[in-house]
Amino acid sequence: MQIIDVLAQREIIKGCELTIEGVFVMERGVGYFVQAMNKIDDKSQAILVDHPELEKHLLSSVPAYGGGRFSYCDIAVVSGVIKESTVIEFSCAIGQIFDFIVHKYGEPMSVNL
Repeated sequence: MQIIDVLAQREIIKGCELTIEGVFVMERGVGYFVQAMNKIDDKSQAILVDHPELEKHLLSSVPAYGGGRFSYCDIAVVSGVIKESTVIEFSCAIGQIFDFIVHKYGEPMSVNL
């Protein structure tokens, strides 16, 4: 499901398991999905990835960018359950993650959760 569709239907699909596709961004330890690269700064149009020690899991599975504002900014696919966000900037979150693939250097890389 696309980010824009999840955001439009978030009240209806809360508590549902689904797979979302988009651009995964990690900024200062906070991971979220946006529809496209030009939306990375608009957190009101983003979905928070709510998973314990997310950054630790990512760093052990997928190479990060060195230096700069973002440690990740890549096409990705995540599967989990849509829920309320605990962070005010985001309108919803995905938690209970059971599958997470980040595309890096043209290759899919599985995040070991």
